[in-house]
Amino acid sequence: MPLSAQIDNNNTKWMEYLEEMVDDEMDETSFENLSTDLSYLADHPFNLNTITKKDLDRLPFLSDIQIENLLYYLYRYAPLTSIYELRNVEDLDLQTIEYLLPFVYLGEEKEESRPPSPEKIVRYAKQEILIRYDNCFQEKAGYKHVSKEEKSEHPNRYYLGEKFYTSLKYGFRYKNKIQLGFVAEKDPGEAFWNNQHSGFDYYSMHVEIKDLGFLKYLLAGDYRASFGQGLVLNTDFSMAKTSDVININKKASGIKRHNSTGESNAFRGLAFTLGFQQTNISLFYSQQKTDASVDDSTVFSFKTDGYHRTFNDLLKKNESENRLLGGNFSWQNDYLSMGITAIYYDFGGKKLNQEWKPYNMYNLRDVNNYNAGFNYLWKKKKFIAQGETAIGKNGAWASLNTLQFHPASYCNIVLLQRYYAKDYQAKYASAAGSSSVQNENGYYLGTSFTPVSYWKISASADWVEYPWLKYLVDMPSRATEIILRADYVIPKHWSMNGRYKKKVKSKNVALDSQPTKAVLPVTQHSLRYQLNYQSEKGFRSKTQVNMSINQSDMQQTTRGYMFSQSLGFVPVKFPLQGDVYIAYFHTDNWDTRISAYEKNILYAFSAPSFYGEGIRCCLTMKWSLSSVVSLYLKGAWTHYFDRDVISSGLEEIQGKNKTDMYCLLKWKF
Repeated sequence: MPLSAQIDNNNTKWMEYLEEMVDDEMDETSFENLSTDLSYLADHPFNLNTITKKDLDRLPFLSDIQIENLLYYLYRYAPLTSIYELRNVEDLDLQTIEYLLPFVYLGEEKEESRPPSPEKIVRYAKQEILIRYDNCFQEKAGYKHVSKEEKSEHPNRYYLGEKFYTSLKYGFRYKNKIQLGFVAEKDPGEAFWNNQHSGFDYYSMHVEIKDLGFLKYLLAGDYRASFGQGLVLNTDFSMAKTSDVININKKASGIKRHNSTGESNAFRGLAFTLGFQQTNISLFYSQQKTDASVDDSTVFSFKTDGYHRTFNDLLKKNESENRLLGGNFSWQNDYLSMGITAIYYDFGGKKLNQEWKPYNMYNLRDVNNYNAGFNYLWKKKKFIAQGETAIGKNGAWASLNTLQFHPASYCNIVLLQRYYAKDYQAKYASAAGSSSVQNENGYYLGTSFTPVSYWKISASADWVEYPWLKYLVDMPSRATEIILRADYVIPKHWSMNGRYKKKVKSKNVALDSQPTKAVLPVTQHSLRYQLNYQSEKGFRSKTQVNMSINQSDMQQTTRGYMFSQSLGFVPVKFPLQGDVYIAYFHTDNWDTRISAYEKNILYAFSAPSFYGEGIRCCLTMKWSLSSVVSLYLKGAWTHYFDRDVISSGLEEIQGKNKTDMYCLLKWKF
């Protein structure tokens, strides 16, 4: 394995980890934030000799045991003189090391005895500007050229702005002490410079300062927050049930800056952390306008897609005022850590009262709410136990507990139990399990082991019970999910893996013989095989096969598959590198759609879903114009064989083809 890749800025092995987590039910906003964070960290790696647990917790592919073993090794043998020493760290397999390499380097970093002067900060700071532009070449229904009278008479049939996407980012960084960021964005269809609006639609900024004595962290502006297991507060990325069976539990990131273009899952205000030996105290406040459907006294629903493209969108823009006040107290030693998190939030004096449906009977309907939770983590030799129990204003509670057992260097076992009461109400919670921390009881068992050299086997099973109704499920139900995965690394150049996933869940099914829908179990199978090759001269190849099957006792079985091939070339000294991707897909319907990760420009995440029959072609390039200026380009073309109209509504395209272009200019100085 070429461990010298630690100095290669083109190392993108960590993207394979993102690919493993791609799923049809994924939260795209959460993935976009994670992709942005990891892209930034790969571009600004940590010094391995001074890396901290908090730094390592930001890398989701590292398990708690791997982090503990790496920190212990650094404690005993630092400073490291060679990146090859990572091979000596217990439990760090070759695949994990390859994921880790882009985020670390070896070097010396002297601590400053006193705060730097403003002149020194400006002189030694690193800055960057990112300008992005995307466009779709085909005309969509929302951009049709019609008369002003037609648009005035039917304002919601047409977009108010231009069809391109654009964003601007500025970053300022002095070591790991001070960071400033500014983000501006316009989505496709939003007005940029016309009679409707001038300028970007969304603006975000932040100032972040670290390690000023007992003031460990200070942030003013936009931020995300996560504590414990996420039962009280988590607006950061939360692990899904994927092939990474050991890392199912939540790694609390505390308070962190929000520097992506995502317009939801972030707060706006002031946050800070004070540190006193083994104790940390975090306090945070947020007050921000959010999109919502409201009247004078009621908030009916929140709009979280961030789009302001039509007249109806503008009617909901910034109509609700969300306020949040909270804090976290944590204490830890070498074996035990504990914390308490509490938050209070309201909606600017209005009552949240969404339209009543049987499945949302127990959702929050009040002018305010509060949640509090206690979390813990205990580690002893081969065991790690952690969890959180939380309660809401109405007295309902939720609990999540995980036990991880590490009997040998080649084996890991994790057991997770969760209980989320059907009436537990926590607007800002996100934890292991389903999309909301409510109405769920479940047990999860996962194991990962290396039976022989170069082989890694992973397996997991999840059993879930839903005591109350769910959206599109008109009765209490159950679900099971099984994942099996095998990885084989052929030394130096080749690797391959295969994954099988089976999910059985209940769903409303319309039957021809009955006037009402029946709730029946639906079984979904998905298979994926991948073969990778990477040469020492920079050539890389990935061949992938995806299959999906959807079965129901009362409905016809449907199927789908996709074959894809990508080829890339990353020369060491030549300024131009590129990847070519081509895929053929054929699925019976939306239920058997295929979601596949594909390479994109820097700081952009792409895992589109496809159904029907067609081909997908992409060309991605990076051109280093100079040592400080880089240009990223991507062209994507999709051709459908089974339709003459693509998408629907305002996004409808007349024809069989859809062509997109993505551009990013990066300037570092």
